[in-house]
Amino acid sequence: TAISLLSLVMHIVSEVRAIYEHRNKMEMVTALTFQIALFVHTTTLTSFFVFHRKQLARLLESLEVQFVSLIEKVWSPTRHGPIIREASKQASILTWSLLTLWWVIFFA
Repeated sequence: TAISLLSLVMHIVSEVRAIYEHRNKMEMVTALTFQIALFVHTTTLTSFFVFHRKQLARLLESLEVQFVSLIEKVWSPTRHGPIIREASKQASILTWSLLTLWWVIFFA
């Protein structure tokens, strides 16, 4: 994990250097700025998970242990059947709408 963090930091440094080299090309600077934002975001998340991994592992373990019994109590085919059917219907409508929109844009 330390190597991953180091490589992300090296990417950020190289991107800053690239911005300096291409400072007169606005398109290049914009693209590089967004790449830096991506690397900074990824480095931040990776660092958080690396430094807090024990707490996160405990949290996930407690969620698993505490909620298994509750899930078994809640599960009821009569309650979940209509919910699943409605969600499937909405997902199907959304999927077909997006596919239709994609085809319209593709052939326009």
